Amino acid sequence: MILPGSVDLGYRESDTAAMKRSARLATAVCVAAALLYVGPVAHPVLAADTPSGVPSTWVRKAPGGWVYWVPTKKWTDKHSKCGIDISSPTGTMLVGLGAGPLPVPMDTRQAFAAIVDAYERDEGLSGVSVIQEYPVVDSAGEQTQSFLVRGQRAIAGKPPVAVTAMISVGVLTLAGGYGIEASVVLAPTKEWKKQAKTLGLILKNVMMIETDCLSPAS
Repeated sequence: MILPGSVDLGYRESDTAAMKRSARLATAVCVAAALLYVGPVAHPVLAADTPSGVPSTWVRKAPGGWVYWVPTKKWTDKHSKCGIDISSPTGTMLVGLGAGPLPVPMDTRQAFAAIVDAYERDEGLSGVSVIQEYPVVDSAGEQTQSFLVRGQRAIAGKPPVAVTAMISVGVLTLAGGYGIEASVVLAPTKEWKKQAKTLGLILKNVMMIETDCLSPAS
């Protein structure tokens, strides 16, 4: 998804310059149905071994600059240097992660609205309403917040289905400007409680290799 201001948080190629410093893609994610809190979810590492907690039967995938693990090889992804959307075999479940610089500062609600807009535009999401808004968490130069939402999602060739998603955002003040981080886990509402933990585990172990998406090249 591409956000306003040429901020790249998804799989389509961005027009922004190459990012060259070591990465910091750290979004706090609360998966409410499973009461699961996921801390920093992506770091610049060369990940060869299966991470602790990931079942040995899961499949490792490593598309251009990313490494992640999924339950079967039939899971797919769309990615760019600074964002990835990982889909279940039927396309009904989604794990998304991305980051980028901002031309102007945002607060967490503005960042949330931008993520919703991007998924409405690119992933068939509509009618989003917030079910639970978690408190803003402040740390040095960063604010993070998570939103549990419900809505409808249309997938090509299928009727729209009711979906539940956890959307988490982080807005940062950097030495050279501003940045945004975001993650999404989404599933049909009728499967949310069953699938939230699996989706959270996928998200927790998505890793980016050697790219800094928060700082434009000098």
